[in-house]
Amino acid sequence: MVKLFKHLGFEVRLLKDLKGQDLWRELIAIQTSITIEYDCFVCVISSHGAELPLSRFWDSQRKLREHVIYTRDGSIPTDKILNIFNDEGCKNLQGKPRIFFIQACRCVMGADEDLDVDKGVDIEVTRTRIHEQDYPVFHFKRRSKYNFDNTKDEVKKASKSDENENCDFILDETLLTTSKADTRGRPEDHHRKVSSGRFHSAEPASFCFIPCHEDFLVMFSSASERIAWSDSGKGGWLMYCIYKVFKGLLNAEFKTDLLYILVGVCDKMARGLAAATPSDPLRNRTKSAATIYHMLTKDIYLQPKHVMKQSVCSGQFEGK
Repeated sequence: MVKLFKHLGFEVRLLKDLKGQDLWRELIAIQTSITIEYDCFVCVISSHGAELPLSRFWDSQRKLREHVIYTRDGSIPTDKILNIFNDEGCKNLQGKPRIFFIQACRCVMGADEDLDVDKGVDIEVTRTRIHEQDYPVFHFKRRSKYNFDNTKDEVKKASKSDENENCDFILDETLLTTSKADTRGRPEDHHRKVSSGRFHSAEPASFCFIPCHEDFLVMFSSASERIAWSDSGKGGWLMYCIYKVFKGLLNAEFKTDLLYILVGVCDKMARGLAAATPSDPLRNRTKSAATIYHMLTKDIYLQPKHVMKQSVCSGQFEGK
């Protein structure tokens, strides 16, 4: 990744295996060193991670979690890192893209291990033709206070009196048809049972909060509650796929929007990689789906230094 972003014209600073306080100190130093001349900021994080419950937002109505990045001696909330570089924390980056690539697990601390992976399902793709006669058809007619047999003048007069009234519609029941699939297997008293049934109270909303500020893009190696895979040969899957996709483009003078490139990264990870853990059947051959959160307001074009333009035009950023 260092080699890749240097080739794209970025000034690279590598922070490796630091304690929490040291990492925080280095991030603040990077934030304060950013001047108005910079066009773009990219942060690449590769570490262990997890989703932890937020006690102040954990009650009968909601179960909110936060993602953390583990350091050498503890952890740092991911949103705390992101907030350093938002418009309020780093004014010199206002209106400019800030991109975060995060290779870290998002498993829920304390949850069952079988929830860490999504085994997926096998789908047999078939083509079927849907016939209109198999589904209910509703015909509506306009309710009016006049008869269409009236003369044109009478119709205009009646229409004028209805100008300020709401137009409502009534169902023409004589044209209603019923689908065979809709009634098959239902007892005659089905409607009565549904109408009189009791509804169970909704379960508390459970989700992980990821702040995504204006002009931010945050890309995780996995979905919420899932493992972020890596292996000894390729390293973290997200970093491996980013490097491979960009490397294939660097040989040509490409000009492709970053979001389209990241779609290719997601595709490469989903199609080409699978966990190899024969001793752990639960996780063996499972996949991982990268996820992207973004509020970008401009297209982003990252190009090698030898084809990079010296100015920013038409609201499109050339990597700096």
